[in-house]
Amino acid sequence: MIRAQNLTVSYQQPVLTELDLVLEEGLIHGLVGPNGSGKTTLMRVLAGQQKYQGSVRAFGNEVFDNEATMSRTILAGNDLTIMPRWSAKRLFGLGAQRWTSFDEARAYELAQIFDLDVKKPNQQLSLGQRSAMFVCFGLASRCDVTLLDEPYLGIDAERRELLYRLILEEQQLKPRTFLISTHHINETARVLDAVHLLYDGRIPLSATSPELQERVVALTGPTSKLELLGGNILGQEDAAGYSRVLVDAAKLDRIPSGFRSENVDLETAVLALSRQLERAEAS
Repeated sequence: MIRAQNLTVSYQQPVLTELDLVLEEGLIHGLVGPNGSGKTTLMRVLAGQQKYQGSVRAFGNEVFDNEATMSRTILAGNDLTIMPRWSAKRLFGLGAQRWTSFDEARAYELAQIFDLDVKKPNQQLSLGQRSAMFVCFGLASRCDVTLLDEPYLGIDAERRELLYRLILEEQQLKPRTFLISTHHINETARVLDAVHLLYDGRIPLSATSPELQERVVALTGPTSKLELLGGNILGQEDAAGYSRVLVDAAKLDRIPSGFRSENVDLETAVLALSRQLERAEAS
């Protein structure tokens, strides 16, 4: 388990403020939130690379600059700084030297799957090729904690499908704790066991994927009866006297007569609850 308590990180201004987070071991977690919300900063904290106030513990230790923890954790993504002339081959070799769990043969196997030229300097790679290189690097590390920061950047739709399939495959081959930051909730939903929303420097929403989908439901019924929902409406579409609304099931005692209920996908649930937070803050 990874646990952050009262985590605060500031540069010129606060980025993370008294943030609390628990990542259950062995699950694939999604980290979502608007641009500039601090997702990469949180990733760097968990990787032991960023100083912080508060407490962040993994494997029984505080994570910052802790050799024991960092030897079991990897952060991979386009924001990772490497020398311009380094190739994937050089990166894989360094990975094998740094992490005892690193499977160099698997790294090359993954590179072949992504059709990546492992000898080409990273400064000559496209954005999608760089993302593929870091995906191969992160997955092949086989680290107990694998942090993937927007791993899909620049990767075309076909290879994004491949990316998510490989994450599931790796979780079967070597179970670990994944944290994937993403804006593509709907695409990533198929692999996520839990979702954590980073908003205004905190994690106000943290739940398993099934819990989130059970919490938000879509109701369709007469527009004239919407008052029966008591203002518990997260989203609304009207047509010909009828409305389809999203509601927070946790705040609904029962479904009023005349309304038909249906489940929603994970992306719809997360976005609806995010808008609820925005409205609460604005008021």
